[in-house]
Amino acid sequence: MPGLTRLVLRHRLMVAVFWLAAAVAGYATISHTTARLSANFSLPGEPGYETDARIMTLYRNGGATAPTVVTVTAPAGLRVTGAGPTRTAAGVLSAAAGALPGSRLADWATTSDPRFATGDERTAFGLVFTPPAPGGGFGRDLTPRIAAAAAAAAPPGWKTGMTGLSQLAAGGTARGKSALAEVVLGGAGRCWC
Repeated sequence: MPGLTRLVLRHRLMVAVFWLAAAVAGYATISHTTARLSANFSLPGEPGYETDARIMTLYRNGGATAPTVVTVTAPAGLRVTGAGPTRTAAGVLSAAAGALPGSRLADWATTSDPRFATGDERTAFGLVFTPPAPGGGFGRDLTPRIAAAAAAAAPPGWKTGMTGLSQLAAGGTARGKSALAEVVLGGAGRCWC
C-alpha cells in the first residue's frame, strides 16, 4: 500500500486526469447503461417464463414476483424446532402471510423442510408470496402490514424481522443515506485507506 500511495502522490495530475476521463465517459454512457439494468429476464417460450406464468395461474401470486422473507427468532434457550416453539414460529409466519389476502406461505410447517431454520435452530423464516400490487410491482404499503402482523403474533421475547428484494429495492422509510450512497462512501473510504 505504501508503494501505491507514493506512486499516486508522485503522479497526482495523471491520476486526476484519469479519474476525470472516467467520470466523463461514465456520464456519456449512463443513459445507455441504465436502460440495460433490469431484473426481468423473461423470454416468452423459455422454461423460466413458462414456469412463472404457470405459477401465477395456479396460485395467483409468486412466479416472477419476489417473495417477502419473514423471520422469527426464539428467545435464548428455546429452539424453533421443538413441538411448542414450532407451532409458535409457524403461527407468527402464518399471521404475516395472512395480513394480505391471497398470500401464500412456504415455511417449515408447510413444507416439512428443515432448511427453513438456522443451524442453531433459534431462527426460522418463511417466504410470503403476495399477490401483485395493482399496476404491478410491490406496494410500499404492504411491508408495514406484514411486519405488524408478524410482530403482533409473536409472544413476548420472540423477535421478528422482514426483508426481501422488493423491500430492498424500495428502500426504507428511515431518514439517512441511501444504500447507494453508503456503498459509494464505503468504497471511497476503502480506496483512501
